[in-house]
This record gives sequence, C-alpha cells and structure tokens, in this order.
Amino acid sequence: MRNNSKELNTWLESQPDGMSVLIALRSALRALSMLSDDRVEPDTQDKAILSCVRAISLSLHIARNPSAELSELAFLVSRRAAKAAIECLDQEYRSPRKRKASAGTTSYACETANRSAKAAELQSQSRTRGFAIDATLDGVPDNPEETLSDFYVPFEKLLIKPLWSDERLQASQNTIGKVFPSGAWSFWREWYQGFLDGNPIDWELQARVALIDDPIWEAGLDAVAEEIAKIEAAYQVEKCASDLEESAYPHSDLRTARGIGDNNPPSSIEDALQTSDGVTIIWAAARDLKEEAQAAKPDKKRVEIALGAILGVLKVCGVWMAKKVDSGLQAAVIAAGSTGGIAGAAWVTQNSDKILDLVDAVQKWLPFLQ
Repeated sequence: MRNNSKELNTWLESQPDGMSVLIALRSALRALSMLSDDRVEPDTQDKAILSCVRAISLSLHIARNPSAELSELAFLVSRRAAKAAIECLDQEYRSPRKRKASAGTTSYACETANRSAKAAELQSQSRTRGFAIDATLDGVPDNPEETLSDFYVPFEKLLIKPLWSDERLQASQNTIGKVFPSGAWSFWREWYQGFLDGNPIDWELQARVALIDDPIWEAGLDAVAEEIAKIEAAYQVEKCASDLEESAYPHSDLRTARGIGDNNPPSSIEDALQTSDGVTIIWAAARDLKEEAQAAKPDKKRVEIALGAILGVLKVCGVWMAKKVDSGLQAAVIAAGSTGGIAGAAWVTQNSDKILDLVDAVQKWLPFLQ
C-alpha cells in the first residue's frame, strides 16, 4: 500500500471535497478505542468519548452535506473534543506519541470538515488534503496500513467500507463494549457498529443527532441520551406516517370530505372524520402525525386526535378488538368509530400491520411530548 504523501495528495485532488473529510473521520473512528482504559476516571473518559463522537458525527454530516455555517461549529466542537481527548490520554498514556495520535486525529478530522466547507479557497482545499493525510498516517501508529486502505476507494463505497480489515475486526468487536457500554451509550454503540460492519445506521437519523443543540451536549451523557431517544421516537413516527400516507392516498375518498377535491385535501382530521371513509381518515391522520413529528414543538393534542382517529377506524374494522386506549383518546376514537360500518374496511384490514406500526410508534413518542 502506498504511503507517499505527495502521491496521496495527487489522488485526493481528483476527488470530491468530502473525500478528505471522510478519510480523516474514519481515522478518528479507529482512534476512539484509545480513549477507553481502566486507568482513566469514568467521568473524564465519558466526557472525552462524548466530545469525540459529537465532533465526528457533526463533521461526517458536513462531509455528506457541505455547509459553511456548520463548518464553523464543527471547528469549535473539534477543538473541544481534542482537548477532552488529551485530558483523558494524559491519565492513560505516558507516551506523548500515543496521546498525540488519538487527540490529534480527532482534531485533524474535524479541521478538514471546517476547511472543506470553504472549497472556493484554494489554500483551504490544500490544507484539507494535508490534514486528511496526516490523520491517516498518525491515526493508527501501530498499523498505518489499515488507514491507508481507505485511499483509492470511491466516495460512496468508502461510506460502506468496513472500518477494519478482517484481521483487526475481532479485536475491535471486543473493544466496542468498553468504549460504548449499554445504557446511555446504546445509540452510539449501534452507531459505531454500523461503521465497523460497513452498514451505517440511517443517515438522516445520524444528521439529527449530530445537530442536537449545544446546551444539551454540554449537559452531559444522560441529557444527550434522553434527547436521542426523543429524536428516534419522532423519526420513527415520521417514517411510518409518511409510508402510510403515501399508501393510503390512492385509495382514499377525498372528494367526499366536505366537497374537497384532490387538489385541496382536508384541512384537518376533523374534516376527514366527516367522510365515514376509513382510508381517508387514516390518510389524514398519518399526514397530521408526519407534520407534528417534523415540527420543532409538536402539538400533543393534535397527535392524540390523529391517533384516536386511527384507533377508531381500527376498532370499527375489527383490528383493535379488546384493546384499551388512554382516556384522552376516547373522544377521537368514538368520533372515528361512530358509524355502524365504515368504507375502505378491506384496505384497512389488508394494511393493518403498517397501521399498527404507526400506532406503536406514536404511543412510544407520546411520553416525550409536553
């Protein structure tokens, strides 16, 4: 494997701007294991690892979606991460070389993200490539061949390339439990496992976690874990609702919703409830739930009305028999199921698994709403 800096730089010149960032970030991911050691105080270790995963995840988002605004934030976050890593490694390693390798790699990775967003500046492009090469050569000092293998791989394939070779993979699997134990680290364990396997978790979910507000990150691991759980719950509702909305629309009877046609769909779930058409009610409820899941401050009452409407349709169609609902949902359930029968029952029954997936997702999300 070539390790000539000039040759590596020449190859990087022909690649997308994000390639340098991605290569440096993969070096930073490999270096994370250096931060876990029994000799380090738990609080110091947790702070260092959390700072580094924030820096890496934010910079990774920028590598895939360049942003000059976010690059400045990534630069500041990376500096904090490097400082936290150095504090951690001061307790762990006496060797300055090993301390520099891990802390420096994180700083290199995020510095490249900062530079890549300023692609119009030729000097910044050159520095970005330089940082990527330095991160590669310094990141795993005992085995640089691992990081050098990232070169000459197309950008999209590098995103799904396992982080380690087969020879090092087992050792990494043994380490992941120490770096990311269960509990508050559960998301990050899955996140890291995705890179180990070459099968990253949902990119949109990664982006939303990376963009968590600074005060929450500063509050520490538990606060971040709680916010991630909230994000995951809302995102699952959004995905299930979007899928159901798309499936229901061609089969709905929108024209009967107070005379409203296809180009002017019901303005609220209350309008849809006037149709006695189960598919239209499901469609409108899914649409409302998707909108609330995407909102910065979801309206809990609107969520409950939409959920109640879905449950009412399911009860009429015999899919929700002998199941209780929260008292706050009763009015919407009764409104949706007030008729002796409902149109579209066959479609509702055929798609009951998909509908119940949305119901389950909403019920898990509701406790997070105010």
